[in-house]
Amino acid sequence: MKALVLMAAVASLAISPAAFADTSTDNTNINTDIASVCKVTSGASDVTLHTTVNDSGSHIGQISNASFDLTGNTMHVFCNTAGSQIAISRTKLTNQDVSTISAASQALGFTRELDYSAELTGNTENGLKTINSQGFIFPSSTTYGVYASDLTLSVAGIQLLNWNKMPVAGHYQGVVTVTLSAS
Repeated sequence: MKALVLMAAVASLAISPAAFADTSTDNTNINTDIASVCKVTSGASDVTLHTTVNDSGSHIGQISNASFDLTGNTMHVFCNTAGSQIAISRTKLTNQDVSTISAASQALGFTRELDYSAELTGNTENGLKTINSQGFIFPSSTTYGVYASDLTLSVAGIQLLNWNKMPVAGHYQGVVTVTLSAS
């Protein structure tokens, strides 16, 4: 019996907790990089302005009415970079049929360039934003943060911005550019 107890004591020493104290652990880091993606996908089609000029009276030749067809005027913007920024710019509507007009004609009020305003409106993580090509921004920052939304393009102001001009007859064209960038 003494031998059995002695064997049990020796066996318990062989598997004691002290025997398990020698363990080792290693950590492996898992890394990835997510590329910055800022993209404007234009669903917007060409915008056609329907502009008429007065054909009589004291304002003959001046723009009397301007309306536009904005069918398909939505563009999708996406940017996964915090602090992304968006900007809109436009070129004036320029007569494509007439390359120059004389200084005398200009002095009378004739023009081959028409000004207008282009505007984008959409929801951001910071709420509704409107950005105008004339420098008007509401609210007052172009910083959007991470962003995925549809923006609506609109064109306005052709009558107001050209109230005292007489456009030379012909086809006019301008370009609106939307730029989305990571900060």
